[in-house]
Amino acid sequence: LGRKEGAHACSSHNPPPAATPLAARIASTTDVPLGVGKYAEYLMSVYKVKPCGEQWLPVVSKRYINLSTIESIEDFPKEKEVTCTLAMIHSKIEEVKKLKRTITIDQVGLLGDGERARCIIVEGIPGIGKSTFSWHLGVCWAQKKILHDYHLVVLLRSRDERVQKAKEESDLFCYKEQPKQEHEAVMEWIISNKGDGVMMVLDGYDELSQDLQTSSIFADIIRGKVLPKMTVLVSSRPSANQNLKQLCQDQKCQYIEVIGFDKEEIQKYVDGALEHNKELRDELNSYLELHPHIHGLMYCPLNCAIIVQIFRDEMKKRSQPPQTLTEVYQVLIKTVLKRHEHKSVEPPVAKKPKRTNPIPNKPSRFPWLGDVSDQTISQLLVLAKLAYDGTNEDRLI
Repeated sequence: LGRKEGAHACSSHNPPPAATPLAARIASTTDVPLGVGKYAEYLMSVYKVKPCGEQWLPVVSKRYINLSTIESIEDFPKEKEVTCTLAMIHSKIEEVKKLKRTITIDQVGLLGDGERARCIIVEGIPGIGKSTFSWHLGVCWAQKKILHDYHLVVLLRSRDERVQKAKEESDLFCYKEQPKQEHEAVMEWIISNKGDGVMMVLDGYDELSQDLQTSSIFADIIRGKVLPKMTVLVSSRPSANQNLKQLCQDQKCQYIEVIGFDKEEIQKYVDGALEHNKELRDELNSYLELHPHIHGLMYCPLNCAIIVQIFRDEMKKRSQPPQTLTEVYQVLIKTVLKRHEHKSVEPPVAKKPKRTNPIPNKPSRFPWLGDVSDQTISQLLVLAKLAYDGTNEDRLI
């Protein structure tokens, strides 16, 4: 959980691999150049590195918990679709999995008739685990568990500035220390094979600007105008789904929806996060039994991490854990603000917003923020004013 850098973005952290037996073996047993084998080894080394640094929320469970993924079908019966929607609203993941075909990690890219999909669309709400799913795909490839037909599986994060500035194929398949001659050989092989044997994973399509979503090297690759034999996996929030479907309309596509954790996986996450503190684990389980409305949020992995972290922190302070959803978010906001204060040695002084459209009944102080400084609260109110005005005027800030 948490934001991770892609294989392209991580390039500056790892030295280029020297020629190794694996790279030489790939080159000797296939028609690929040695540089492709070395590039594959570089990618594998990136995927095997722990993907998250020290940040909040920390990765509180050391094990990878299986995300529930289902096949999304265009002509799915309307009555069943309504039932699935209601089940998701009430966090009943198990019911959804009974109605729709579940997809395991080794089935990614495989259509029902056994053919390979050219485009794979992975969608899900914010925090549901799309980025983790994309990274885990690369990890499983690096461990030689899946995707055996691919020499290269390249993960690109849309939020990476270098990815957003890409103009042509050669900007996507490279790393910082890669010798120019090797890069040229790799690109010559990729282009001459029209991308065959390569999978590009574009994580966060919805984070691209509207122009880049529809008119860019990414759009051309997804359409199949560029590297038509390359497999493309794109993860996105549902908000960008329409653009994606238009780009993929002439391609063999697999649609996958990440729906998060079922009850069993939530319990595995809690057990993994608190495996060294049985007493706290038992307290959290009892707490969740008494507060099913909070337990219902935990099907979303990000919410799951937030609730476990908040419970752990509040119990350390011997405070009463949140009793309502509002209190959960209040504690979260306070934690983030305190972290901001801790990291900011000299926080900037906030400018007072113009009172053209003041927030009605704005309190001068929020009691639940406790010892958060007035200066930090004033900065928060500037953001609150922006959000309020944007909502009031129906415009995106």
